[in-house]
Formats: sequence, C-alpha cells, structure tokens
Amino acid sequence: MRDKCFIKAIPNLPSFIDLTECATVEIYRQDLQNVKTLKLAPKCNIEMSHCLNLPNNIDFSQVQNICLNGCDLRNFDKLILGKGHEAQLIGVKNLPSFLDLSGYDKVLLVGADLSHLRYLKLKKALPEYLKKLIPDTCQVEIISLNDTVNLSLL
Repeated sequence: MRDKCFIKAIPNLPSFIDLTECATVEIYRQDLQNVKTLKLAPKCNIEMSHCLNLPNNIDFSQVQNICLNGCDLRNFDKLILGKGHEAQLIGVKNLPSFLDLSGYDKVLLVGADLSHLRYLKLKKALPEYLKKLIPDTCQVEIISLNDTVNLSLL
C-alpha cells in the first residue's frame, strides 16, 4: 500500500508485515500476537491505539511522529524512539523501565504508570511538580532546555 495504511481488528495477521511503503500507519484495536516482524518506513507517522502483544523488535527509531494510545508494551525491555516532531504515549500499559524520548521536540505522556521507570531521557527538564512522580531509583537525563514536554495525569 502507498501513502496510508489502516489496520483495524483484523483476525490472524501474518507473521511478517512490511509497511515500508506507507507514510502514515494507523493500527487500531489489534492483537499482534502472531506478528513476529513489523517493518515501518523511515520518517513515517504511526498511530497505534489499544493494541496488544506488540512484537518487541518493532523499530521505532526512524519514526517522525508516534502515538501509542492504550497499548500494552509488556514485550519491551527498552523503548527507544527516534528523532522527530512529536511522541505521544497515552495510557500505555507496562511501560518499559528504559525510555528514551530525547529525539522528539514535543513529548506527551498522559496516564502512564512510571513506577517501574529506571531510566528516562528527555530534551527538556521536568517541571518541579512532575519530578515528584518519577521514582527515586530512576535516572533522568536531560539533553536540552529548548523544547516542550508535557507529562500530565501520570
């Protein structure tokens, strides 16, 4: 498919999915249990909403804009996102202990449980009131002070 790919609640997806020709990928209410490999195009925009069993080898490192809404990341030890404009992690379950969001100009973390977070890398410093939500055992690395980070309803 070209330009845009939309996958919604399709049973029995194949084990290999190649979306490298899609500039925009939207996957909704999908169980990816049978998917072993999901390939994305460099600089694509991806939105995954209420997806389960995401394969831990999805390479998000070149994604321009990413939105993970209500997805379960239990298979991920690390979540390393690339460089782009915006990263949204909304109501994500089982957020991994290693989270690198430093490549994005704008970060939105809403309704996420950060209690298991051990490493967080961002471009911008956290506001004082949000620092209290980060566990004491978490190492926070800030690389810049010029961009927007919104961590609300954590």
